[in-house]
Parts: sequence; structure tokens; C-alpha cells
Amino acid sequence: MADDEGLKRIAGTEYPHVRQTLNTCGLASLAMIFLHHAPFIKDFLLKVDERILQPKATGQVAVPKREEDEAVISALGYLLLKAANSRRLRFLLSKATNPFDYDDFRISIQIMLGTPEAEKELKKNPELQTLFKLYQGGIIRKKFLRFYLSRFKTQLELKMLAALFGFKFVPYATETMGNLYFENHGDKDRADKVEFMHQRLADGQHAVLLGHGQLHWMVPHTLYESGNGQVLEINDPLGGSTRMPVEKLDHSYIFYFFKFNEAICKRNIAILEEVLHFLKKADATPPAESG
Repeated sequence: MADDEGLKRIAGTEYPHVRQTLNTCGLASLAMIFLHHAPFIKDFLLKVDERILQPKATGQVAVPKREEDEAVISALGYLLLKAANSRRLRFLLSKATNPFDYDDFRISIQIMLGTPEAEKELKKNPELQTLFKLYQGGIIRKKFLRFYLSRFKTQLELKMLAALFGFKFVPYATETMGNLYFENHGDKDRADKVEFMHQRLADGQHAVLLGHGQLHWMVPHTLYESGNGQVLEINDPLGGSTRMPVEKLDHSYIFYFFKFNEAICKRNIAILEEVLHFLKKADATPPAESG
């Protein structure tokens, strides 16, 4: 979106747009961040989708190719599930974040069928219980992945996925949980918080993830100055982008900051290729992943 309406760009740049499918705003938001900072991630994710997740042609019946946004999101969901039950990825993520966060993440995946929402789904789809047992044994069926994609992703899940691709969480120091939000009235630190955001958007090495009301994830990427104050431009995975005056941000908007390390990202992708057996042609499409 070009600068207009009397706005002066003071930090940040436009990001690619990825539209969510199902309830995948968190995965779509991280995809936007990944593809902006490291376009080569897209090739890897499309390879994951093609080799593991795409339906295979039977006989003379051709299988239509999946849209790229859906393919990228599906691959990210698959890798997040894989990260929760792979010993090698457990070691990698425990070191990249901390063992306590990783264990909380893994446990949250393991107990996700115990929630009231999941119990309702089980009544409609008893097969899901079997699929979950298979997952606990290390087998990810496509139907189970679709169920997982339909569930809202927590900040812990997204932090793990970000770490998997070389994005280290950068805490806002004065907040206990490390995230940044604005008090509804009289936030005495508002100027400092805006400056913190400004610096991270300006240096090109950081990315920002925005959670709104624990219901929706988006990607802030550009800060403008106007005659009435600062304006933040945000990519929404539901479609398009929006501009919001910074003064209207309240406690329901929670910001998470990450710093990208390209070398770690490339190293981790190489590890993922080994975990997924991409280096073995015979194992390019593991039979255990079908169904």
C-alpha cells in the first residue's frame, strides 16, 4: 500500500500477504513474516506440502494442485505437530527457547483432545480419537492435521514455530511475560512502547506478531507519522491490510517481537529435511503420513 493520506513512512516496509484457511490466522501471520524475511522458506514449505501432504493421483485421475497459501499453511501446521513429537526437534527447540516452554507446548498438544471444544468434535467424529492415538505414536494422518488446522493457535505454539525457522523471541523488558500492550487509559509508558516498536520495525532484522483479544492474529509491518499522530499498518490474514492510529491501541492488542537469524534458519531447515527424510528419495513420501 503506497504512502498517502498525508502519511509519512517512518519505519517498516510492506509484507507479502497470506490468506488464512480454516482457523489458521496464526499460521498465516507467521507465513507472512517468514516469506518477507526469508523467501527461501516458501520453497521448503511447498516441498513439504508436495511430498507429504498433497493427495496422490490414482490411475488416470489428476489431482488439482493446492493453492500456494493453503499449501504453505498446511505445511506449517504439519511441522508444528511434528515438532511436538520428534526427539531431535525437541532438543533443537528446547535449546532455542527453553525446556520449560517446550514442555508446555508439547503437553498442550498432547491434551488438546481433552478440551470441551474437542469433545464436541469427537462426538461428531469418533475417528478422531484413533487419529489422535496414532499421532501420540508418531504418525500424523492428514485428517488429524485438518483437525489441528481448525484450532486457534496459542502464542506458545507460534513462538515454537517461529523459533523453528530462526526467529528468536525478543521480550519487552518491563513486562513480566515479555509482550507489549498499551493500558486503556493514561499509559505513562506509551511513548517508550511506541519507540520500542519503531526501532524494531526500522532495523529490518525484527518482525512483529499481533494478537487481538486472543481471537485473531495479524502482522504489523509499517509505522507512519501523520498530522494527528502515528499510524500502524497491519496485514490481516482475513484479507488486505488496515491502518490503525496508535492512540487507539489498548490492552486487547498484544505485540510479540522476534529477531531473525538467517544462518539458524538455514541450519534448521537442513535438520528438518533430515527429520522428514527428504534426503532419501525412497522416503520422499513417508507412507505413515497418509490417510
